[in-house]
Amino acid sequence: MKKVLLIVLALTAGIFSTQAQSIGMVGTAAAGWPDDNNQTDIVMGTVDNVNFTYYSLVSPGGELKFRQDFAWSVNWGSADFPTGTGTQDGANIQVPEGIYDVTFNIDTGEYAFTAPTVTIGMVGTAADGWPNDDDPQIDVEMSSADGENYTLTAYESVGGEAKFRQNYDWTVNWGASDFPSGTATQDGANIQVPAGTYDIEFNIVTGAYSFNQAALSNGRFEEVTFSVFPNPSSDQWNIEPRNGEVITKIELFNLLGKRVLTSTSTSINANGLTSGVYLARIESQGAVSTIKLIKR
Repeated sequence: MKKVLLIVLALTAGIFSTQAQSIGMVGTAAAGWPDDNNQTDIVMGTVDNVNFTYYSLVSPGGELKFRQDFAWSVNWGSADFPTGTGTQDGANIQVPEGIYDVTFNIDTGEYAFTAPTVTIGMVGTAADGWPNDDDPQIDVEMSSADGENYTLTAYESVGGEAKFRQNYDWTVNWGASDFPSGTATQDGANIQVPAGTYDIEFNIVTGAYSFNQAALSNGRFEEVTFSVFPNPSSDQWNIEPRNGEVITKIELFNLLGKRVLTSTSTSINANGLTSGVYLARIESQGAVSTIKLIKR
Protein backbone atom coordinates (compact mmCIF):
# COMPACT_ATOMS: atom_id res chain seq x y z
CA MET A 1 0.00 0.00 0.00
CA LYS A 2 2.81 2.36 0.89
CA LYS A 3 4.54 1.62 -2.41
CA VAL A 4 1.35 2.38 -4.38
CA LEU A 5 0.95 5.68 -2.52
CA LEU A 6 4.50 6.71 -3.41
CA ILE A 7 3.86 5.94 -7.08
CA VAL A 8 0.65 8.04 -7.04
CA LEU A 9 2.50 10.94 -5.41
CA ALA A 10 5.28 10.69 -7.97
CA LEU A 11 2.80 10.76 -10.84
CA THR A 12 0.99 13.74 -9.34
CA ALA A 13 4.26 15.61 -8.94
CA GLY A 14 5.04 14.94 -12.60
CA ILE A 15 1.68 16.29 -13.76
CA PHE A 16 2.11 19.59 -11.94
CA SER A 17 5.89 19.81 -12.03
CA THR A 18 7.46 23.27 -12.17
CA GLN A 19 10.44 21.79 -14.02
CA ALA A 20 8.69 21.33 -17.35
CA GLN A 21 11.01 21.87 -20.30
CA SER A 22 8.11 23.07 -22.40
CA ILE A 23 4.35 23.49 -22.51
CA GLY A 24 2.71 23.43 -25.90
CA MET A 25 -0.75 23.71 -27.46
CA VAL A 26 -1.87 21.08 -29.96
CA GLY A 27 -5.04 20.45 -31.93
CA THR A 28 -7.01 21.72 -34.87
CA ALA A 29 -7.43 25.07 -33.08
CA ALA A 30 -3.63 25.40 -33.03
CA ALA A 31 -1.23 23.91 -35.60
CA GLY A 32 -2.86 20.49 -35.79
CA TRP A 33 -2.64 17.18 -33.96
CA PRO A 34 0.83 15.60 -33.74
CA ASP A 35 1.66 12.28 -35.36
CA ASP A 36 4.68 9.99 -35.25
CA ASN A 37 6.67 12.22 -37.60
CA ASN A 38 5.44 15.66 -36.64
CA GLN A 39 5.50 17.58 -33.35
CA THR A 40 2.99 20.33 -34.03
CA ASP A 41 3.07 21.82 -30.53
CA ILE A 42 2.90 25.61 -30.39
CA VAL A 43 5.37 26.23 -27.56
CA MET A 44 4.36 28.73 -24.88
CA GLY A 45 6.75 31.09 -23.14
CA THR A 46 7.49 31.28 -19.43
CA VAL A 47 9.71 33.13 -16.96
CA ASP A 48 9.06 30.93 -13.92
CA ASN A 49 8.23 27.46 -15.34
CA VAL A 50 4.79 27.76 -13.76
CA ASN A 51 2.88 30.41 -15.68
CA PHE A 52 2.99 29.96 -19.45
CA THR A 53 1.80 32.44 -22.06
CA TYR A 54 1.39 32.71 -25.80
CA TYR A 55 0.46 36.04 -27.38
CA SER A 56 -1.77 36.45 -30.41
CA LEU A 57 -2.58 32.83 -31.19
CA VAL A 58 -4.24 32.97 -34.62
CA SER A 59 -6.72 30.11 -34.36
CA PRO A 60 -8.86 28.80 -37.23
CA GLY A 61 -11.16 27.34 -34.59
CA GLY A 62 -11.44 23.73 -33.48
CA GLU A 63 -10.13 21.64 -30.57
CA LEU A 64 -7.06 22.17 -28.42
CA LYS A 65 -5.14 20.67 -25.50
CA PHE A 66 -2.08 21.62 -23.49
CA ARG A 67 0.72 19.10 -23.10
CA GLN A 68 4.20 18.90 -21.62
CA ASP A 69 7.50 18.18 -23.36
CA PHE A 70 5.91 17.19 -26.70
CA ALA A 71 4.40 14.03 -25.20
CA TRP A 72 0.94 12.76 -24.22
CA SER A 73 2.10 11.36 -20.87
CA VAL A 74 1.26 14.72 -19.29
CA ASN A 75 -1.58 16.67 -20.93
CA TRP A 76 -4.46 18.89 -19.85
CA GLY A 77 -7.94 19.47 -21.19
CA SER A 78 -11.38 20.67 -20.16
CA ALA A 79 -14.87 21.27 -21.54
CA ASP A 80 -14.80 24.98 -20.61
CA PHE A 81 -14.04 28.04 -22.72
CA PRO A 82 -12.72 30.78 -22.59
CA THR A 83 -11.49 29.98 -19.05
CA GLY A 84 -11.31 26.80 -17.07
CA THR A 85 -9.16 24.33 -15.18
CA GLY A 86 -7.49 21.64 -17.22
CA THR A 87 -7.14 18.13 -15.85
CA GLN A 88 -4.94 15.22 -16.87
CA ASP A 89 -6.41 13.57 -19.99
CA GLY A 90 -9.35 16.01 -19.81
CA ALA A 91 -11.69 16.84 -22.68
CA ASN A 92 -10.53 18.75 -25.76
CA ILE A 93 -11.05 22.49 -25.33
CA GLN A 94 -13.44 23.85 -27.98
CA VAL A 95 -11.95 27.10 -29.33
CA PRO A 96 -13.86 29.40 -31.73
CA GLU A 97 -12.01 31.04 -34.61
CA GLY A 98 -10.16 34.16 -33.49
CA ILE A 99 -6.95 35.70 -32.17
CA TYR A 100 -6.17 35.04 -28.48
CA ASP A 101 -3.65 35.67 -25.75
CA VAL A 102 -3.42 32.30 -23.98
CA THR A 103 -2.28 31.70 -20.39
CA PHE A 104 -1.79 28.39 -18.60
CA ASN A 105 -0.65 27.48 -15.07
CA ILE A 106 0.86 24.01 -14.72
CA ASP A 107 0.48 23.97 -10.92
CA THR A 108 -3.29 24.55 -10.93
CA GLY A 109 -4.21 23.67 -14.53
CA GLU A 110 -6.00 27.02 -14.88
CA TYR A 111 -6.09 28.51 -18.37
CA ALA A 112 -7.62 31.50 -20.15
CA PHE A 113 -8.16 32.62 -23.74
CA THR A 114 -8.50 36.42 -23.85
CA ALA A 115 -8.63 39.12 -26.51
CA PRO A 116 -5.06 40.21 -27.22
CA THR A 117 -3.69 43.43 -25.80
CA VAL A 118 -0.94 44.12 -28.26
CA THR A 119 1.66 46.82 -28.66
CA ILE A 120 3.83 46.37 -31.73
CA GLY A 121 7.08 48.27 -31.95
CA MET A 122 10.25 48.44 -34.02
CA VAL A 123 13.66 48.21 -32.35
CA GLY A 124 17.25 48.26 -33.53
CA THR A 125 19.91 50.63 -34.79
CA ALA A 126 17.59 51.49 -37.70
CA ALA A 127 15.00 52.64 -35.12
CA ASP A 128 15.76 54.23 -31.73
CA GLY A 129 18.28 51.56 -30.72
CA TRP A 130 18.28 48.16 -29.05
CA PRO A 131 16.59 47.75 -25.64
CA ASN A 132 18.85 47.48 -22.60
CA ASP A 133 18.60 47.55 -18.80
CA ASP A 134 18.59 51.36 -18.76
CA ASP A 135 15.97 51.70 -21.49
CA PRO A 136 14.06 48.39 -21.86
CA GLN A 137 11.09 49.94 -23.68
CA ILE A 138 12.86 51.79 -26.47
CA ASP A 139 10.42 50.47 -29.09
CA VAL A 140 9.14 52.84 -31.77
CA GLU A 141 5.41 52.11 -31.47
CA MET A 142 3.31 51.35 -34.53
CA SER A 143 -0.42 52.07 -34.84
CA SER A 144 -3.29 49.79 -35.88
CA ALA A 145 -7.00 50.13 -36.60
CA ASP A 146 -7.79 46.42 -36.57
CA GLY A 147 -5.25 44.78 -34.23
CA GLU A 148 -3.70 42.92 -37.17
CA ASN A 149 -2.18 45.46 -39.56
CA TYR A 150 0.29 47.93 -38.03
CA THR A 151 1.78 51.02 -39.64
CA LEU A 152 4.42 53.66 -39.03
CA THR A 153 4.23 56.71 -41.31
CA ALA A 154 7.14 58.81 -42.59
CA TYR A 155 9.66 57.33 -40.17
CA GLU A 156 13.16 58.76 -40.66
CA SER A 157 15.70 55.98 -40.18
CA VAL A 158 19.44 56.52 -39.91
CA GLY A 159 19.86 53.02 -41.29
CA GLY A 160 21.02 49.82 -39.65
CA GLU A 161 19.22 46.75 -38.31
CA ALA A 162 15.61 46.43 -37.17
CA LYS A 163 13.14 43.91 -35.79
CA PHE A 164 9.46 44.01 -34.86
CA ARG A 165 8.42 42.85 -31.40
CA GLN A 166 5.31 42.64 -29.27
CA ASN A 167 4.52 44.23 -25.90
CA TYR A 168 8.07 45.55 -25.34
CA ASP A 169 9.35 42.00 -24.92
CA TRP A 170 11.45 39.48 -26.84
CA THR A 171 9.03 36.60 -26.20
CA VAL A 172 7.28 37.45 -29.46
CA ASN A 173 9.48 39.08 -32.10
CA TRP A 174 9.79 38.98 -35.88
CA GLY A 175 12.61 39.37 -38.33
CA ALA A 176 13.81 38.34 -41.80
CA SER A 177 16.71 38.82 -44.19
CA ASP A 178 14.68 40.55 -46.93
CA PHE A 179 14.33 44.25 -47.71
CA PRO A 180 12.28 46.31 -48.56
CA SER A 181 9.57 43.70 -48.09
CA GLY A 182 9.29 40.13 -46.93
CA THR A 183 7.70 37.74 -44.47
CA ALA A 184 9.07 37.94 -40.94
CA THR A 185 9.23 34.90 -38.67
CA GLN A 186 9.58 34.38 -34.92
CA ASP A 187 13.21 35.05 -33.89
CA GLY A 188 14.09 35.70 -37.54
CA ALA A 189 17.12 37.61 -38.78
CA ASN A 190 17.60 41.33 -38.24
CA ILE A 191 16.17 43.35 -41.15
CA GLN A 192 18.88 45.41 -42.86
CA VAL A 193 17.43 48.88 -43.46
CA PRO A 194 19.23 51.58 -45.51
CA ALA A 195 18.99 55.16 -44.31
CA GLY A 196 15.82 56.85 -45.51
CA THR A 197 12.29 57.93 -44.71
CA TYR A 198 9.76 55.09 -44.83
CA ASP A 199 6.09 54.29 -44.54
CA ILE A 200 6.30 50.93 -42.73
CA GLU A 201 3.62 48.23 -42.72
CA PHE A 202 3.54 45.00 -40.69
CA ASN A 203 0.92 42.24 -40.33
CA ILE A 204 1.17 40.24 -37.09
CA VAL A 205 -0.87 37.35 -38.49
CA THR A 206 1.07 36.66 -41.70
CA GLY A 207 4.36 38.33 -40.76
CA ALA A 208 4.31 40.30 -44.03
CA TYR A 209 6.13 43.65 -43.84
CA SER A 210 7.22 46.44 -46.16
CA PHE A 211 9.37 49.56 -45.97
CA ASN A 212 7.99 51.94 -48.59
CA GLN A 213 10.00 55.03 -49.45
CA ALA A 214 7.97 57.98 -48.14
CA ALA A 215 7.13 61.02 -50.27
CA LEU A 216 10.15 63.32 -50.52
CA SER A 217 8.27 66.60 -50.05
CA ASN A 218 10.19 69.88 -49.61
CA GLY A 219 7.25 71.52 -47.83
CA ARG A 220 6.53 74.09 -50.56
CA PHE A 221 3.56 72.24 -52.01
CA GLU A 222 0.06 71.27 -51.00
CA GLU A 223 -1.10 67.66 -51.22
CA VAL A 224 -3.07 66.72 -54.31
CA THR A 225 -4.12 63.48 -55.96
CA PHE A 226 -3.31 62.22 -59.43
CA SER A 227 -4.68 59.48 -61.63
CA VAL A 228 -2.46 56.97 -63.44
CA PHE A 229 -3.26 54.48 -66.21
CA PRO A 230 -2.56 51.73 -66.96
CA ASN A 231 -1.19 50.50 -63.64
CA PRO A 232 0.34 47.90 -63.57
CA SER A 233 1.97 48.49 -66.94
CA SER A 234 4.62 46.76 -69.00
CA ASP A 235 5.69 49.69 -71.17
CA GLN A 236 4.16 53.08 -70.23
CA TRP A 237 2.29 54.96 -67.49
CA ASN A 238 0.12 58.00 -68.21
CA ILE A 239 -0.32 60.44 -65.32
CA GLU A 240 -2.93 63.19 -65.02
CA PRO A 241 -3.78 65.56 -62.14
CA ARG A 242 -7.45 65.26 -61.23
CA ASN A 243 -7.85 69.02 -60.85
CA GLY A 244 -6.45 69.82 -64.31
CA GLU A 245 -3.17 71.41 -63.16
CA VAL A 246 -0.07 71.19 -65.34
CA ILE A 247 2.56 68.68 -64.22
CA THR A 248 5.99 70.29 -64.05
CA LYS A 249 8.21 67.37 -63.04
CA ILE A 250 8.05 63.64 -62.31
CA GLU A 251 10.76 61.77 -60.41
CA LEU A 252 10.70 57.97 -60.24
CA PHE A 253 12.32 56.13 -57.31
CA ASN A 254 12.84 52.44 -56.63
CA LEU A 255 12.03 51.03 -53.16
CA LEU A 256 15.63 51.58 -52.02
CA GLY A 257 15.10 55.33 -52.53
CA LYS A 258 17.30 55.55 -55.64
CA ARG A 259 16.06 57.92 -58.34
CA VAL A 260 15.89 56.03 -61.61
CA LEU A 261 14.15 58.55 -63.88
CA THR A 262 13.29 62.26 -64.16
CA SER A 263 10.72 63.54 -66.66
CA THR A 264 8.54 66.53 -67.49
CA SER A 265 6.24 64.41 -69.66
CA THR A 266 2.99 62.96 -68.35
CA SER A 267 3.81 59.70 -70.15
CA ILE A 268 6.56 57.66 -68.50
CA ASN A 269 8.40 55.09 -70.58
CA ALA A 270 8.82 51.93 -68.47
CA ASN A 271 10.58 49.80 -71.10
CA GLY A 272 14.03 50.27 -69.58
CA LEU A 273 12.95 49.44 -66.03
CA THR A 274 13.03 46.08 -64.29
CA SER A 275 9.78 44.60 -63.04
CA GLY A 276 8.74 45.73 -59.58
CA VAL A 277 7.24 48.57 -57.55
CA TYR A 278 8.26 52.21 -57.99
CA LEU A 279 7.29 55.51 -56.37
CA ALA A 280 6.59 58.52 -58.60
CA ARG A 281 7.02 61.95 -56.98
CA ILE A 282 4.88 64.32 -59.05
CA GLU A 283 5.07 68.12 -58.95
CA SER A 284 2.48 70.40 -60.50
CA GLN A 285 1.70 74.12 -60.26
CA GLY A 286 1.32 74.32 -56.50
CA ALA A 287 0.97 70.65 -55.54
CA VAL A 288 2.99 67.50 -54.92
CA SER A 289 1.99 63.87 -54.52
CA THR A 290 3.46 60.38 -54.59
CA ILE A 291 1.94 57.49 -56.53
CA LYS A 292 2.92 53.82 -56.42
CA LEU A 293 3.59 52.42 -59.89
CA ILE A 294 3.94 48.74 -60.78
CA LYS A 295 6.09 47.56 -63.72
CA ARG A 296 5.13 44.14 -65.03
